[in-house]
Amino acid sequence: MDDNKLYSIVKNLVDTLYMKGEIKYDSYISHNDKWFARSEDRRATIFNIDVDVEIEKLFPLSEKYDPTYGKKLKDLFRVNDIKKYLGLSNLVIIIEFEWESEENQKFLNEVFRPLCMKMAEETVNNMVNDNKIQEKTGISTKEQFQKIFKFAMWDEIVYDNGQLGIEVVTHYTSDKYDIREDILKHVMRTIYKYGLQDLEIYNNIGQLA
Repeated sequence: MDDNKLYSIVKNLVDTLYMKGEIKYDSYISHNDKWFARSEDRRATIFNIDVDVEIEKLFPLSEKYDPTYGKKLKDLFRVNDIKKYLGLSNLVIIIEFEWESEENQKFLNEVFRPLCMKMAEETVNNMVNDNKIQEKTGISTKEQFQKIFKFAMWDEIVYDNGQLGIEVVTHYTSDKYDIREDILKHVMRTIYKYGLQDLEIYNNIGQLA
């Protein structure tokens, strides 16, 4: 099958089964003569998909938010199932998520990143005013807390699966202060307050539930 015909068939299946006119993307055919190292026929025909991720559709506070958009992006990882319809063992489908559009960068810099910084400051204030944390650590000011823990919350782009998240960063020392659960509690309270609990949450003090 020539490349033009294959491209047309695969693109039609991708559009019908996965994109459905709701996900922006570019696609093209390429080849790799050494893809299948253990196969007699090592040549692969590669259908490349470059997805233009629309960050605002992933962000719950945006007017453009689509609660199904993130799942649709995750569903793209099943796109190689298309091969079973075609019977082409040497066909490979590769997906890359593109985040660098001007609109996305503007949104990150002007909306999401400042909000994460605001949430971090609010969370620190709440922890400093928590009597339980004060009793365990002897910390009573934001300056004292930040000197030890260096707490921060940052916007996080999950490049490999098209998701948006929040990274929670703190230099937590479990051998000296037993406040891990207290930190997690305050982090999640803030995230729920702002309605961002459906985003991916990443941190260096344990998995948030």
